[in-house]
Amino acid sequence: MSPNEIQRKHLNEREAVVDDALYSSVNHLNRARNNFSAAIQDRQLRDEFTEAVEQAQQVIARLGFEF
Repeated sequence: MSPNEIQRKHLNEREAVVDDALYSSVNHLNRARNNFSAAIQDRQLRDEFTEAVEQAQQVIARLGFEF
């Protein structure tokens, strides 16, 4: 295997790890939003939580993952 092929292989492996991490993060965010938003009784706290989840989703979207 040439040095370029080895480098390409390692890059693809790293991209796959990042993709898996993003997918997992999206799933956790969606579950947290669905489960905790309804459970939080304090409206202001619930709104802050929802806003934090939305901000995290925006960061993940900038990394290339679509919701």
